Amino acid sequence: MKGLINKSYETKRVFTDFAFAFPDGEITCVLGASGVGKTTLLNILARLTEFDGELSGVPAKVGYVFQDPRLIPHLTVEENLLYAGANPEKVDTVLEKLGLSAYKNKYPSKLSGGEKQRVNLARAFLSDAELLLLDEPFAALDTALKIRLWKEFALLWEEKRPTTVLVTHDLEEAWALGHTVLVLKDGKIGYSARPKRTELPLPYGAQSAEKSAFLREILGE
Repeated sequence: MKGLINKSYETKRVFTDFAFAFPDGEITCVLGASGVGKTTLLNILARLTEFDGELSGVPAKVGYVFQDPRLIPHLTVEENLLYAGANPEKVDTVLEKLGLSAYKNKYPSKLSGGEKQRVNLARAFLSDAELLLLDEPFAALDTALKIRLWKEFALLWEEKRPTTVLVTHDLEEAWALGHTVLVLKDGKIGYSARPKRTELPLPYGAQSAEKSAFLREILGE
C-alpha cells in the first residue's frame, strides 16, 4: 500500500508531496508530535477526508479503531458486535480471546475504559478488515492494562495478519508492536526503523542497540 498525498486545512498545510509505502501484512506504527497529521493520514487511508494525490493498494475492507471507542450506548456488548456484521459464533470466540465473555450482556455505560477499548478492538477484528487503522487505541490506559491489551491485540492480529497502520505517541508501544516504526516530521517521514523481532509484541521496555540509536536520532543526540 503506497501513496503520494497533499492535504491542507484552510491555511494550514499538513502534507506536501508526502510519499509513503506501508508493507502489506505488517504493522506500521506512526509516531509524531500533536498536529503533525497522524490522524489525518488515517482518515485519508479510510477515505474519510478529501486529499490531493494518489493512493494504491488500499484494500476495500477497512476497519477503523478510534481512540474514543464510539460504542452504541443502547446496545449491549454482544449487540454492538453483531451490529458490525459478525455472526454470533464469531462474537463469542473473540469475546473469549479478549477476556470479555462475562461482559457480553452489559451496556457500554457499565464498562471501564479498558473494557470499552477491548470491545472496540473486537469490533474491528470481527469486520474481517484487510486494512486495520488504529488511532491511539491504547491511550489513557494504565501501563499494566496497556501491556495486556498489546498481547491480546497481537494474538488476534496474528490470525489473519491484516495490513495495519497504528498511530501512537508511545515509542515503547510502537517498538513492541511495529514491524516498521515511522516518525512524522514537517509533513514528511522524518525517521524510520525496522525493529528486529522474533515475537509480537516485543517485551515491554526491551532494549537493544538498534532502539537506542533510533531514539538518539529522534532526539538529535
